[in-house]
Parts: sequence; structure tokens; C-alpha cells
Amino acid sequence: MDRTGTQRWVADAGGHRTGAAQAPQRLGGAAVFPYGLGGGALMDMGQRMENLGRVIASRKTGAERFTAAGQPIGRTLADFWGWRLSDLLDNLERGALAEFIVATALGVPTDGVREGGAVWDLTTRDCGRIEVKSAAYLQAWAQKRLSRISFNTRKTLAWDPDTGEFAAVPQRHADIYVFALLDHTQKVTVDPLNLDQ
Repeated sequence: MDRTGTQRWVADAGGHRTGAAQAPQRLGGAAVFPYGLGGGALMDMGQRMENLGRVIASRKTGAERFTAAGQPIGRTLADFWGWRLSDLLDNLERGALAEFIVATALGVPTDGVREGGAVWDLTTRDCGRIEVKSAAYLQAWAQKRLSRISFNTRKTLAWDPDTGEFAAVPQRHADIYVFALLDHTQKVTVDPLNLDQ
């Protein structure tokens, strides 16, 4: 119970109660909550879950600052991007990079925000819906051999971000599939930004 005598619980991302909340720990002046949840995830029992519709992300510049107690703490979003997104051989990052390269080549606008959970990757006026599949011979980790190249185009269940639900029938959602291969086999010189590779 908190100081007001109200029992508080930890909730998961779906708003389901997962256990009694514990007091936050202090780490470098920041509150660290058990289960990796911030204070916003602690709910009074019976609290109504409202305004849980889709959130549309706005494009960031990288200059946005982290804040605590209403004050900037010296780190920027660009600091996070450099820390999180610099491994372009990572399968997730390489896949997103391939989408960006294909979008640029086709003239698809990239001045918005990539929709990570989209059923297909790009939409063009001439070609329709495009799914970009990425593969590479090289991985960031130590390898005994080059990776085998394969691309998966099986039917899948579409997920609707407006309802948070999956479709009932699996299907192929793109009109065109682009297979993007990082066709380079030397780790010393591999560079996913070099389009000659």
C-alpha cells in the first residue's frame, strides 16, 4: 500500500495486473521501478483504462533532450540513436535500412516516420504495396561460415494498429516483394551504407 493506504499494482502493457508494486529504487537521481516500469505503469485498483487508442508518432530531429523533474539532463535523442542504432549489421537495423534505401530509390517520401508494425513496408503510386526483405552473408557476431541467403514470403496474419487485433485469415499483403541483399563477404570492409556492396 502507498502512503494514502491505497493498494497499488504493477500493470503490463495491456493494462493487466501482474503483481503488487514495489517502491522505486534511486539510481543516479532517477527513479527505477521494478519490472522495468515507470511510475505511469502503476495503477490504482479499479482505475479505468481510457484513451488507449493508437498513438501516431511525430518525426524527431535528434535534438530532443531527456528530462527529469522538468529539466534537461544533458543527453539527447541523437545520443540514444547512436547507442541503439549504430550496429547496421544487426538484422532489425539492416532490415529498416534496406527499406529506407528502397524507398529512396523509388522516390517514396521518407520525411515522415517509419511504421514498424505495418503489414507492408512501402506504398507507391505506380507499384502499389511493397514489402522489402533483407539478407546478408555477414553478421555482427562470430561466424563459422557465411550465412545462407533465403527470403520468406509466406502468408501472414495482418495486424491492425487501429484496433490492436489480427485478421482472421493469413494472406500475402504486398503487391511486390523486393529482395535486398548485402552482397559482401569481407568483415573488415563491410559497410551497409555503401550501396556498391
